Amino acid sequence: AVEASTSDWVSIVGGLSFYSSGAAHPFFVVDTYVYDLQQKKILKLSDVFKAGSDYLSVLSKLSREDLYLQVEEGDGDNPPDTNFIFSGTEPNAENFRSFAFLCEGLALYFGEYQVAPYAAGVQHVVIPYSKLKPYLHDRISGYTCINS
Repeated sequence: AVEASTSDWVSIVGGLSFYSSGAAHPFFVVDTYVYDLQQKKILKLSDVFKAGSDYLSVLSKLSREDLYLQVEEGDGDNPPDTNFIFSGTEPNAENFRSFAFLCEGLALYFGEYQVAPYAAGVQHVVIPYSKLKPYLHDRISGYTCINS
C-alpha cells in the first residue's frame, strides 16, 4: 500500500507470508520501497542520508529507545528479552533495510525474530524527521506530504 508520497517520491509498504513444509508456523516478510520519481529509482537507506554521516548509529540509538519504551508499555506479565532489541538494532545497514517515509517520520520495520520473539510479530518504530534532520540528505529533509 502507498503509505505516503510527495511530488518527489512514493513510499510503499507491503509484505509476504509464506509457510515451509515442516515449519512450526508461517513466516512474514515486510517489503518496503521508496521510489524516487525524479531520479527514477528505488532509494537505498544510504541515499536518504548525507554521505559521511553516522546515520546508522543514530538509527540504532533512536530505534532502541523507541522499542524499549514499547516493551515498558507492553505486557508486564511477559516482558520480552531485550537482547533481541539490542542485537536487532546494531548499527549496520542490514538491520535497517526495511524503511519507509511516512508523513510523521521515517518508519523502520523489523522482521520476526529480529527485535522480538516470533509471537510478537513484525515490529516497527517511527522516528520523527526533526530528530534526523542533521543527517538527512538535503533533498529528503524538506518536503510536503501529499497523502498518508
